[in-house]
Amino acid sequence: MLYFLLKHINPKSLRLKYLGWLPLIIWVCIILGLSFSSFDQAAKYDIPGIDKVAHFGMFFVLALLAIIQVKRKRLTILNVVVFSIFLAAITELVQHFFIDNRHGNWLDFLSNLAGLGSGIFLMQHKIKT
Repeated sequence: MLYFLLKHINPKSLRLKYLGWLPLIIWVCIILGLSFSSFDQAAKYDIPGIDKVAHFGMFFVLALLAIIQVKRKRLTILNVVVFSIFLAAITELVQHFFIDNRHGNWLDFLSNLAGLGSGIFLMQHKIKT
């Protein structure tokens, strides 16, 4: 069976096809890891609004990586928006109900959406020009 797979499937094209998704998948894992961690040390860096900047930045990068997949015709803008809003909502809900020392916050959710919207706007403008 292995011989059949090696003979009839071009591993190079298969690797390239799925390798393009790797940055996006890794970034989603980073977002989930950071969002679902219980930060005991975060309070000692008490810079006002820094968490909103972090939320904005995480979803801005997510939008940039996802729009690359749109450009490659693997996703649509609607897919990116729906998935990103779902991810933003789920992370805030899980933080609020299931993570010790964390709580969901509407302003964090809005920061996520602002990062998403800014990233999509930037990449859409860049793709069109």
